[in-house]
Amino acid sequence: MCFLILMLVIGGATIGFVVDIIMKDLGLGPAANGVLALIGACLGIYLRYRVFSSSRADDVSMTIGFAIGAAFLLLLGLAVAKSKVL
Repeated sequence: MCFLILMLVIGGATIGFVVDIIMKDLGLGPAANGVLALIGACLGIYLRYRVFSSSRADDVSMTIGFAIGAAFLLLLGLAVAKSKVL
C-alpha cells in the first residue's frame, strides 16, 4: 500500500512538472497540474466503466485512452478558462 501511494505521489509530481513545462503561463503550477491530471485520469477510468460497461472489461487500450483523454480535456479546459478566450 505504501508503494502504491508513493507511486501515485511521484507520478503526479512528474506529470505536474511536465504539464507545467508544456502549458507555461496557462497552468496552475506543478502540484496543482499533477493533482488535476490524476483527477482527470480517475474520472476517465470511471467514465469508461460507467458508459462502456457492455464492452470487454479487460480492454486495456480503451481504459488507458479514456484515462489520458479525460486528463487532457480537463487540463485543456483549464488552459482555455485561464486564457479567457471564451
